[in-house]
Amino acid sequence: MRKILIVLVSLYLITCLGVYLSQDYILFQRGTLPSDYEYEIDEAYVEVVLGPEKKHHAVHIRKTGAEGIIVYFHGNRDSLKRWIRLTRNLSKYNYDLLLVEYPEYGKSKAELSQSALEKLGGLSYEYAREHYASDKVIIYGRSMGTGLATYVAGKESCKAVILETPYYSLNELLSRYLFLLPREWLINYAFNNFENLQKTSAPIYLLHGTEDQIIPIGMATKLARQLSDKAELTIINGGRHHDLSDYQEYWDTLDAIFLN
Repeated sequence: MRKILIVLVSLYLITCLGVYLSQDYILFQRGTLPSDYEYEIDEAYVEVVLGPEKKHHAVHIRKTGAEGIIVYFHGNRDSLKRWIRLTRNLSKYNYDLLLVEYPEYGKSKAELSQSALEKLGGLSYEYAREHYASDKVIIYGRSMGTGLATYVAGKESCKAVILETPYYSLNELLSRYLFLLPREWLINYAFNNFENLQKTSAPIYLLHGTEDQIIPIGMATKLARQLSDKAELTIINGGRHHDLSDYQEYWDTLDAIFLN
């Protein structure tokens, strides 16, 4: 019995160590790009380096006579090479689009950490405010990016917050996958969407599919319920984690935000 207990404890500790050492890969499945990579964008754009150290990278897609700017924090996979394609349909709206790249993704030279992500959020908002008033700034987060979006929205004024497939908090999301492990000790990242959204006075729009197998819709419904009249939830029947833009309900919600 004692030997079995020792084996079980050893396996548990090895699992904890493995999660701690691999957490950056688990949470941030980053893709890099050469510095001379040319993005496939049909509209006018500029590449931007943010901050005095010039390490954070973003792409600003511009529109003549734009009504405002969308600050877009993407999901945890790949780089802007992928997300430029996935956000292309947002060009139907008369808004500039600032696509923010995470540390160690794409052309970013910054090192990945919680503090670097928070700094990036602040720098991205500052850049948007250099071009537009706060009531012309829309903060958009998708999946993992909802954590950074709500972090910024909880600190800064904006016109609206749009969250696609949001989690309630990163710790609660990870409880689905690491339910027997001491997450607070092992994971170096902590975003709490609920706490952050309590601090914003901007309208909040949540979009989530009923068949999302990565971030369950229960997290969005919990956010909407606890935020009460501050948040509007669009439930997309049959929608999964990666395909909400295939549904008309998704575009109906965005049309109501951007066109009215």
